[in-house]
Amino acid sequence: MITAYLIVIGIMFATVYQQHHSRMEDYVSQLFADVMTQVRAHLTMDEAETVSEEMREVLHSMQIPYLEAYDGKGRLLHTFASGEWPSIRQGTPLPELPVSGEEHFTLIEHAHSPYLVFATGPTEIKNPFGRHVVRAFRGVLPVDEGIIRRMREHYANALWLVLATGAVFALALFPMILFYYRQLRLKNSELIRSYFGTVSALGSAVAQRDSGTSSHSYRVTLYTLRLAEALQCCGQKHIANIILGAYLHDIGKIGIPDAILLKAGKLTADEFELMKSHVEKGLEIVSHVTWLSNAGSVIAGHHEKYDGSGYPHGLRGEAIPLEARIFSVADVFDALSSRRPYKAPMTLEASLDYIKSHSGTHFDPAIVAVFIRIVPGIYRETLQRSEKELEAMLQKEVEPYINRL
Repeated sequence: MITAYLIVIGIMFATVYQQHHSRMEDYVSQLFADVMTQVRAHLTMDEAETVSEEMREVLHSMQIPYLEAYDGKGRLLHTFASGEWPSIRQGTPLPELPVSGEEHFTLIEHAHSPYLVFATGPTEIKNPFGRHVVRAFRGVLPVDEGIIRRMREHYANALWLVLATGAVFALALFPMILFYYRQLRLKNSELIRSYFGTVSALGSAVAQRDSGTSSHSYRVTLYTLRLAEALQCCGQKHIANIILGAYLHDIGKIGIPDAILLKAGKLTADEFELMKSHVEKGLEIVSHVTWLSNAGSVIAGHHEKYDGSGYPHGLRGEAIPLEARIFSVADVFDALSSRRPYKAPMTLEASLDYIKSHSGTHFDPAIVAVFIRIVPGIYRETLQRSEKELEAMLQKEVEPYINRL
């Protein structure tokens, strides 16, 4: 909100400055055009002629302190200098003559008053006798200091008006906007929590179908979250996506028949191929919902292996998304250490031995090293927890990340 407010004020300041700058440019351009029209109308003598007294009076009446006239080849023909020219000459640099038809003029701040230094390229003019004379000019024009001062006062007043408007906006409207903004944030948080509740329900439904309980979904998400935090390699947004993926990693198993999903014995080759299809089925499900698609990295890569022997794409090493490498360690450990309809749980030591023995083949060694260090504490913390206790524990852990989903 503050950033938006500052941007609006900045735009207002820029607009006022641009208007002042344009108004100043218009005034200077018009002044230059008017004076050069008069100069060209009067200074039409031949190259051999000198600046007459009458012409000097004309230039003096125009208050021009200095003027040089050149021919079409850039040769100096005439010079006019008023009595005040020596006093303003220092600090009043004259530009080079431009090419034919072009002109340069710049407003400079002099100690006495502002002046316009200018130079024009050769321009064809017609004198009263029908002759065409080519002239280029270089010199100094006086600028009405009163007009410049009034324009600057107008600019200053406009800036004060912007500040006053901004102050009124801040004092009168900003608190109200801030209130509604906070209400919107609150509603947004409630909506995100509703989404998260839906994700949790989906993950639990898949876990119950696979193992008869939601505990696996809660534990594996907790392991994954703690591991991602311990690795210190991910920002909050990244960890939020890992949490989402942990909940939905096996959502594709909805499409796997119970006869295969719950089979106690070893799967046949055909059955295993069908089981592997749960990865693609899961990606297909989340692809239709934008905010669920962030779970795709975990869903797609949690069965890949570090040595490239996994599925579905046989990715190797760091080609496997980091989210999937983190999750796969937690997922396999919980599958080993928890009870399933078709197997008894392994002990903590046996499960850790399996993880260690497959470091560098199935798992990323760097991730395994951190996991081995933190998992005993998490295992003991969750071992005797009921399903509802695990759910409450996980909700507390994921709370800082919910608004990042």
